[in-house]
This record gives sequence, C-alpha cells and structure tokens, in this order.
Amino acid sequence: MIRSMAVVLIVLSLSLVACGFSNPEATPVPPSPIPTVPAGATFVTAEMSEFLHEDLEIKVNTVVEWINKDATLHTTSHIPSESGVQGLWNSGRLAPGGTFTYHFQKPGVYKYVCLIHPVNMNSTITVTE
Repeated sequence: MIRSMAVVLIVLSLSLVACGFSNPEATPVPPSPIPTVPAGATFVTAEMSEFLHEDLEIKVNTVVEWINKDATLHTTSHIPSESGVQGLWNSGRLAPGGTFTYHFQKPGVYKYVCLIHPVNMNSTITVTE
C-alpha cells in the first residue's frame, strides 16, 4: 500500500513538472512601426501619461505622434468645433506603448480628447503658418 502510494505521488509530481511549472519564455513585443513623415514635414511627439494630454503649438506640415506612456488604454480623438462634423482623426484604443500619428496640413485650433477619459484628458493643438 505504501509502495503504491509512493509510485502514485512520483507519477503525479512528474506530471505536474511536465505540464508547465517551468518559466515560460517571454513573448517579444514587436517594435512600433516608424511613422511616415512626408518630405519637408516636421515630426513632434506628444506623450499620454499620468492621464493627461499635452497642449501643443506647431507649424503647418507637422506630423504629431502620440505615445501612450500609461499602463491603461487611451485614445486621441479630434473633437470638431461644429456639431455634426466628423472629427479629423481617431486613434482607436491605444494599448500601453501604442502610438498614433496625424499630419497637420491646415492652420487652426484643434481640440482633442481621450474618449475613455474625457474629463481630464482633453487638450488643444494650435497650428500656425
């Protein structure tokens, strides 16, 4: 009886070890794609961190890249000043480390917001000639 119990315990122990008590290999995270910046354009980064968006003042023909530096999902979404008008960009949900770019080609004041956290994540980008 004791011998059969010992055999059962040994078989169970070996089964558990074989089933994955080892450390799994880390899944490599692919690098973010390099944003396309048209010839002659300026490139600017804007961080989403600590549940805040940045106010920016940029020139026409600037590409802005938003980077999610928080540990939660965020968006960057243009809020048009006129109702019924479609926004110019919507990043969709950006996971931590995710990026989104938009090329500003016209002067103006562009309001934008995180649709997940609109109360405290809203800002403007002022584009000048």
